[in-house]
Amino acid sequence: MSLTDTLKTEYLKILSGYDINFFDRTTVVEGIAGYSDIFLPGAPAEWKSGRRVMIVGRETRGWKRPASTGSYDTLERHIGAMVECHTNFSARHGSKKKQNRGETFWNFMRSVGDIVGDGNVAWCNLFCMDFKDTMPQPGQPHYDTVKSLSAQLLKAEINVLQPDVIIFANGGASVLVRREFFPLSGPESVCTDWRPVGKSDKTKLECFTLYGSIDCYRINHPSSISRENRAARTLLLEHLRSTFAASV
Repeated sequence: MSLTDTLKTEYLKILSGYDINFFDRTTVVEGIAGYSDIFLPGAPAEWKSGRRVMIVGRETRGWKRPASTGSYDTLERHIGAMVECHTNFSARHGSKKKQNRGETFWNFMRSVGDIVGDGNVAWCNLFCMDFKDTMPQPGQPHYDTVKSLSAQLLKAEINVLQPDVIIFANGGASVLVRREFFPLSGPESVCTDWRPVGKSDKTKLECFTLYGSIDCYRINHPSSISRENRAARTLLLEHLRSTFAASV
């Protein structure tokens, strides 16, 4: 079974506990207007052990599958369509070697791909849906459900893909959610060994270990144009280049 097939199996286990109409935007269900389609990543093309980097964004603005796919008659087909949507979108944007104008999430993804290979970069999100083209917020309809579902999906993706490195590129607006998913302290803490990267400002870039084995980095969202955040991204890329060069 491929890693993508394993992901689909895990998605099915998780999503089977929900009404399919919660995910299918071809139907209109009262109370869920404003939410995007569900974001379900597939596995990267190469995913070579020792060079696997997962980049976790915040949410994908306006995420939706092509209208030509029609409606779904089973949850399995829905999952397959959304994984295919992610795979095609990743391939289309990741293959663009020319950087986009300005600072963007995909420019950062491509820069990491230049270091470890495009096929060794996984794209996942903290939130599996957006709400009206932005991050879901407390008080919005079904917020707690979306947050709980997002945590389950992201943890399953980490468990299946077993990345060597995770870059949390979520930005400050979602820091409390990330800490809720991956507690920093207390009996359920899964984050240890917090440390700086070089002489970086820890509010812009820091490193820690997740689950006792995965090296993680936290940066602000790659769309930030501030001098400090640009410098932090440059430092992280230099650090990754040095780290992976030494592992070859």
